[in-house]
Amino acid sequence: MSGNLIAIIVILVLLLVLAGIIYYAYCNIRKKLRDTSRMLFGTDSMIEGMKQREKEVEMTPKSVSSATNLYMPSIMRDFPDYVPNTYLQYYLYPEQVVAQLDPDHTRTEEVRNGREKRVFTQCRQAARQGSTKGLTIAKSEVHADMIVEVASSIAFDKGELFIMITRNNGTVSNFHEDAMVETAAHVGANGVTAVPFGKIDVFMKGLMEGQYAYEHLTVDSYFEGSYKKALQALTLNRTLVDAQKAKAVLDDLIDANQDYWPELK
Repeated sequence: MSGNLIAIIVILVLLLVLAGIIYYAYCNIRKKLRDTSRMLFGTDSMIEGMKQREKEVEMTPKSVSSATNLYMPSIMRDFPDYVPNTYLQYYLYPEQVVAQLDPDHTRTEEVRNGREKRVFTQCRQAARQGSTKGLTIAKSEVHADMIVEVASSIAFDKGELFIMITRNNGTVSNFHEDAMVETAAHVGANGVTAVPFGKIDVFMKGLMEGQYAYEHLTVDSYFEGSYKKALQALTLNRTLVDAQKAKAVLDDLIDANQDYWPELK
């Protein structure tokens, strides 16, 4: 066999090997993209899934939560020293947020028409097919994933770091010991161990003091049956900050919750 023929055969073999590697990589990437699309959107095509999600957003009436993107740039511009948080919109821009509210499409309706509808639909599909294969229900919800990770950290005493709501107990050194704070914490078999934060500045402490007082007075008003403390609480609420508005809201809430609330005197 001539040297040229051997060289040609070697080249052909190398080309076949290279083609096989490329094809394997292509199939692997395609599978990962398909799995990611199924996880995120419940479809085999990521493009199709993104189009479906866009349609869902377009068909969903705007509520406070879906107006978040309107305020995040403002928070980052006006308060650059703080990590932007979607909840801050209620405290920093209360009038604008209230103006976005639709009495006929509250956060409840948004969840029912969005996440609840998707989850219930997929649960029915999983029941019909006897598995969750090809469904996003077991993977795509951030909080669902976190619940499993937290449970694992407790069961196996991993001490992994999560953002948890726990009793302050000095985590924020210049705030109420009995306040519940959302902070970084290690989670293990012995419970939650918060990472010490230190002091908060005057501005953030002022916002937190108002929320603490609002929540404290709300609890007191329930157990004491106190109309006065309920009114005080709502007056401090950052979406109201007005005693007359607070009284009108409180009276409406009492009428709507007669079967659930204690009598407030």
